[in-house]
Amino acid sequence: MDMLRSIAALFSRTVASPAANDNAFGCNHRARYETAGTRPSRRKVVAGAVVFTGLGVLIGTHIPLPGHGNDNRPGSQVPPNGLRTFGGPQKPVCYTPKLITREMGISADEFLAFREAVAGIEHARYREMGGAGHHYAGRYQMGSRELRDTARALGLPTPSTAKFLGDPNMQELFFERYTLGHHEYLMKHNARYAGAPVNEKLEILGRAHNEGAAGASAWLNTGAIHLDGFGTDPGVYAKAVRRRLARLQ
Repeated sequence: MDMLRSIAALFSRTVASPAANDNAFGCNHRARYETAGTRPSRRKVVAGAVVFTGLGVLIGTHIPLPGHGNDNRPGSQVPPNGLRTFGGPQKPVCYTPKLITREMGISADEFLAFREAVAGIEHARYREMGGAGHHYAGRYQMGSRELRDTARALGLPTPSTAKFLGDPNMQELFFERYTLGHHEYLMKHNARYAGAPVNEKLEILGRAHNEGAAGASAWLNTGAIHLDGFGTDPGVYAKAVRRRLARLQ
C-alpha cells in the first residue's frame, strides 16, 4: 500500500499543469485570469485518474475521479453560487489590453487591476450566465444590449450567447471596448470626469460598469446613488478598483 501511495504522489508531482507556467499560454503576468490555476490540467487529471483508478481496482474500493459531482461542470445547471453554467472546461486565456490603454494613457497593469476588481464583484466565470433572470453573460456579466452595442463599436456582428460564453478572448475584448465606451461618453459629457486623475477615472468607470456611463455622470453631478436590482451600491465597484490599484504602488 505504501508503494502505491508513493507512485500516486510521484505522478502528481511529475505531470505538471500548464497553468503553473504562464509562459505556456504567452502570459507575462501571473494569475491574470480567473480560470488560471482553478482546475488541474487535463494531463494531470488523466494521469491521476489512471493511478487512483488502479488503486481502486487493487483494493476493491470505488474512488471518485476528479471533476465528478457538483463542481459547476455541464450537467450541474444551477451551481451553488446560483449562476447557470454552460459549456465545458476552458483553458486560461492571455489577453493584452490595447484599445483603452492607448486612449486613456494607462498601463496594462492598471487596466488589469481595474478588470480584476470588476470581475471579483461580478463573481462569475467565462461560461456562466447570471444577474436578474440569468440574462447576463460571462465573466463580466454583460447583457444583450451591451453585447449588441459593443459589437457595433468594434465593427463585429453581435455574437450569440453560446458563442460569447465559449470564447474568453472575445469576452476580454468586449469588456475592454465596453469600458472604453464609458470613458468616451464621460469625457464628452462630464467635465469633472475629464479633469480627474487616472486612478479616479478608473474608480468612476467601476461605477459605470454597474450603473452605466450616464448613471455615473449623474452621480458625479448630483451625488445621487441608484441601487441596482440586487440592491448593490455602484460605489462598491469604485472601492474595489481603488483597493486593486493601491496594490500596484
